[in-house]
Amino acid sequence: MIITRLEQILGDLSPSEKKVAQYILDNPKETIKLSVQEIAEASMSSSAAVVRLCKHIDVKGFTELKNMLFDSLSGSDNLSKPYYVPDFDKEADGKAIINKLVSSVCQNAQMLTAILSNKDVEKAAKLILSAKKILFIGIGASRLVALDFQQKLMRIGIVSSAPDDYDLMLLSSSGLGEDDVVVSISYSGETPIVKKATKTAKNNGAKVIAITRYGSTTLSHMADCLLNVPASESTYRQGATISRISQLMVVDVLYSTMIVLQDNSRELISKSFEMVKAEHDSEI
Repeated sequence: MIITRLEQILGDLSPSEKKVAQYILDNPKETIKLSVQEIAEASMSSSAAVVRLCKHIDVKGFTELKNMLFDSLSGSDNLSKPYYVPDFDKEADGKAIINKLVSSVCQNAQMLTAILSNKDVEKAAKLILSAKKILFIGIGASRLVALDFQQKLMRIGIVSSAPDDYDLMLLSSSGLGEDDVVVSISYSGETPIVKKATKTAKNNGAKVIAITRYGSTTLSHMADCLLNVPASESTYRQGATISRISQLMVVDVLYSTMIVLQDNSRELISKSFEMVKAEHDSEI
């Protein structure tokens, strides 16, 4: 949804673009009736800022933005406000924690549909399927996402690497070339070792797929294919919760897309399942 996109990107806009975006958020119904010149005047900005804003949120022009805004306002959902992960105090009981976290997950999942581009998902799937070597870069909670993706790829016959040592990350990235892909995962988009390894791989000609928060980050600017998750948590937080779930959902979407694109995926998945099942059955 366009309202979600604007709210997610607001902090990364230039002052003139931010004026336009804030006016749209504050006056969505009025915006639909305005021209580029009129909204520029109403927001005390410029026509150029309106055009730049449209490019920033990946829409073709102000007319398309207004159409998306109309569709958003016509819906019955109430997702126009960003939903942040709550921090809990000592008085919070189990029921309150369950309700807040489950509600956060549901809201965030809906936000993901607004900012995750199906074109970029398909592009990323094709890049991985055609790559000679695939390297996953991620630390902390993002490494868990990398390992999950690595395990899934094994099911369809794709071998990849996900080193856990910083030196190995750099060594592996330095060995990539033009036929290879690095999948860099960082919610903040500013994790130093992830940025360094990604830059090394990119300088060697490897394609970069980035899974990171929506907005302007160092990692997003290095990406050949950008897969965004909602900016639903602060950088300094109690721990990765909703951001990790969002990243895992992106992995599931990407993996499912790869299964559709790969002709023999069903046979490979069945084969891997039977192999693991036979091994477990022999231990009983």
